[in-house]
Amino acid sequence: MDNLGNSESHEWPYFETLNMDTGITTRESSAWHKLQLYYKNKVRPHLTRRFVAIIICGQCLSLVLCATGVGSQKLVMACGVKIPGFLAFCNYMLLAMVFTTRLACKTEEAVKIVKKRWWKYIIIAIIDVYGNFLVFTAYEYTSLTSVQLLDCLSIPGVVFLSIIVLKAKYKPVHFFGVSVCLVGLGLMVWADFTSRSQGPKPGNRHSQLLGDMLVIAGACCYAASNVAEEFVVKTSTITEFMGMMSFFACFFSGANVVIFEWDHLSNIVWNYETILFLILSVLSLFTFYSVMPLLISLSTATLVNLMLLTADLYSLFAGLYLFSYTFSALYIFSFIVIVLGVIIFQVFPTPSRVDACESETVVNDCGDFGDSQDSGTERLM
Repeated sequence: MDNLGNSESHEWPYFETLNMDTGITTRESSAWHKLQLYYKNKVRPHLTRRFVAIIICGQCLSLVLCATGVGSQKLVMACGVKIPGFLAFCNYMLLAMVFTTRLACKTEEAVKIVKKRWWKYIIIAIIDVYGNFLVFTAYEYTSLTSVQLLDCLSIPGVVFLSIIVLKAKYKPVHFFGVSVCLVGLGLMVWADFTSRSQGPKPGNRHSQLLGDMLVIAGACCYAASNVAEEFVVKTSTITEFMGMMSFFACFFSGANVVIFEWDHLSNIVWNYETILFLILSVLSLFTFYSVMPLLISLSTATLVNLMLLTADLYSLFAGLYLFSYTFSALYIFSFIVIVLGVIIFQVFPTPSRVDACESETVVNDCGDFGDSQDSGTERLM
């Protein structure tokens, strides 16, 4: 009996351990099952072809933005040409030739738009013109990558204005996605600091500080312009926004050229290198402006700004060959972190005031911009 009792006393701990292990395994299985259900019901429905297309288009737009920056800084550092206002003026002229002409073909609609909301587009044009002017001027004082890094400060501004103006309903997961992108940006800032210390410096420490401040001011203008752009393209048409904005912007950017750059413009030595980088900058900027409203209409201004963070990586590769920057593995890691943050943000939709307006045939809650009765396809034209 004693032996039997001892045997039972040795067996019970084994069964207790077995039951505990089974319980842990069951809990782990249950947690994994819940995770699978969450992915199947909440995440997987949003991983569509449209989602992939938006991500790819965002990266193409980042490459175009990088080309704009490369052309602008090469004009300053290699050719000694400092004409940011003239670059913006050429861009607005091209946009007006395309979009304003197209809008003018619809005579009655164009007259109605001008009468009802001309002053709103004047404000948007002023914000956009001086946002470009400030950022382009910053290329004279600081590095290409620094301009595009600090320019990303427009993201908090876009998020804030989207909540206030567009009534965007962000969830904690969206702020987490933005935070992940900003962590990647921080890693890229550190990599840029180490690479820039080895490359050419556009000016002294004070001039670099001035350049950084100009970029920050321009980023605030970009935030306001992007939110206004999202509101208009989702409640009216891309042609209306680009046509009206570029028309008024031609006058303000032209005034900047006459006031600030006329003397410098008349003294430029027009050689093939200067013309080449001028054409690269203008055409890249024109392409950027033409594609961005379409991408915003398919997603949000916040998401587009997050996707443009990857332009910093493309700027690094350009800097390796053109500006003698040194490579850092942090750039690749930060790129992966930024893309992960973009995916986290995009997987979950962010309903807003303009999305509700977009689904209605006649809009009463969106102000003067919302009286368009175009279908969803026509609204993109």
